[in-house]
Amino acid sequence: MGLLDISIIRMVSKLVLVLLLFHHVVIANSSYSSQKQYPSCPDEEKSALLQFKDSFTIDKSASSSTDAYPKVSSWKPAEGGNNTYCSWEGVKCDEKTGHVIGLDLGSSCLHGSINSNSSLFRLVHLQRLNLSDNNFNYSQIPTSIRNFPNLTHLDLSTSVFSGQILYLHSNSLSGVVEFQMFQNLQFLYQLQLNWNNIDFVTESRIVNSTVSQFTILGLSFCNIREFPSFLQYQKRLERLDLSRNKIRGQVPKWMWNTSIETLLLLDISSNFISDQPPLVLPWVKLLCISYKFVSGYGKQELSKILKPELRNLYNILFQSSEGMNENR
Repeated sequence: MGLLDISIIRMVSKLVLVLLLFHHVVIANSSYSSQKQYPSCPDEEKSALLQFKDSFTIDKSASSSTDAYPKVSSWKPAEGGNNTYCSWEGVKCDEKTGHVIGLDLGSSCLHGSINSNSSLFRLVHLQRLNLSDNNFNYSQIPTSIRNFPNLTHLDLSTSVFSGQILYLHSNSLSGVVEFQMFQNLQFLYQLQLNWNNIDFVTESRIVNSTVSQFTILGLSFCNIREFPSFLQYQKRLERLDLSRNKIRGQVPKWMWNTSIETLLLLDISSNFISDQPPLVLPWVKLLCISYKFVSGYGKQELSKILKPELRNLYNILFQSSEGMNENR
């Protein structure tokens, strides 16, 4: 064997060694990234999650979504007692503190009751909570929901809640109009309570406009009997759904000026409103209204006063509601 052949063999050997080392580094990095590192997770929060899981039964009929599945089935203590709940499905932790800051259990096939003593309310660092599309067996929405002062997102829609929500409450100590159920949720800007068997009761006499500013309010099918007066102070709403309630009579003039710079969707269909819409709502991109609501206008007249983006939509809604009216 010549010197040239020996040199080639040595070069190939070194190259193979380098490739092997590179392979091990890649595998190690991949393993590290797949197991995200969190600081020590508080035992109290792990215990609260497991107790919350055990307070429900798994029932596929509890969720209507075709994509529903029991997320909490993966919630099991790790061997050796390691706190690994931050990797559980639906659970999001703060990467610096390890506290649970997000809980997404939408469409998780949960069936059972929930009350103010639930271990859920020990997760005081929550910022996002989604319990939509489950069956909470006509439980009242617990007053302990106020224990989440950092909450920004709350979705309880289609979850079979019942009872009353005293929505606006005057605090004589601070002089600020507060929500009794959500009085400490200063950062909450999305609230969806659609399709629950609740009575959404509002304080009729509001003397202070310093209420929480929402971007999304889903209050469909909440047995609302009048336009909530706190809406006149909302300046940031983007989507407002008041459909399928029991609102009667005329629309307050202030309602047409609510969030005029931001409102994109306004749904007040399927109520008992005897008013006519204003001639122009230039800021709204999607307007849902019922047949009786627009019956004072003819199609041609409405086609002239509505902004172009709304005309086709209005035609669809008008034809649909005409059909509904004929079938009654």
